[in-house]
Amino acid sequence: MKKLILATILAFMGCLGVNAQIVYEDFEGGTSDLAWAAADGTYNGVIANPAPDAVNSSGFVGSYTKAAGFGYSLFWVPSLAQPLDLSGFNRLKLKVWCSTATPVLLKFEGTGPAIEKTAVMPAAGQ
Repeated sequence: MKKLILATILAFMGCLGVNAQIVYEDFEGGTSDLAWAAADGTYNGVIANPAPDAVNSSGFVGSYTKAAGFGYSLFWVPSLAQPLDLSGFNRLKLKVWCSTATPVLLKFEGTGPAIEKTAVMPAAGQ
């Protein structure tokens, strides 16, 4: 009886469609999945993770170096194969390692109004 109940619950969840995350970029395998571009610095490509820790133990990371003389950086993906659907998948996770405390602005632009979110990296190495 328990097996029948479990099978019924699993079938019901399958019918409803369990929301799964969509990963657009993770740099794993030593390659980049997106065509990154930089205006005020250099996208160094995918490199071995220089500081693996509990937050990011992955083998590879994307590397970007801000150019001297700029108080900000413009680093982006020129286009995606299809627009992001933020109506259902609207939680973002971005891991940024900074050599100094700094704000990080994530901005989405497209056919509708721009969406922005700022997070502050409060100390170096976070």
